[in-house]
Amino acid sequence: MKTKTLNLKAKQKKKATRKSSTQGLLLKDMIESLEFDHVNNNITSENFPEQEIRGEVKIFHFDRFISSEDVIKEMKQEGYEPANLYELLEYAKIGIVRIC
Repeated sequence: MKTKTLNLKAKQKKKATRKSSTQGLLLKDMIESLEFDHVNNNITSENFPEQEIRGEVKIFHFDRFISSEDVIKEMKQEGYEPANLYELLEYAKIGIVRIC
């Protein structure tokens, strides 16, 4: 398994939180700021209540076919959990800032 870690303070298992560049913005505003080509109409604050941005991001890559359930098991063994929507949007924002 190959992994890539972005140093964003602390592992998620420690339940650390950090300041987000999108913190305080409404979900609608976060999505609009990223200028996606298309956004499903079901992605709303009602369907995705606000969640904290947790610590360190680690990207997992497996050199084999693996089920979602097995991915989550392997992530938990290393102290990680799948990202929530707000963390994914934050990651997209960071990625866009690095490219620009």
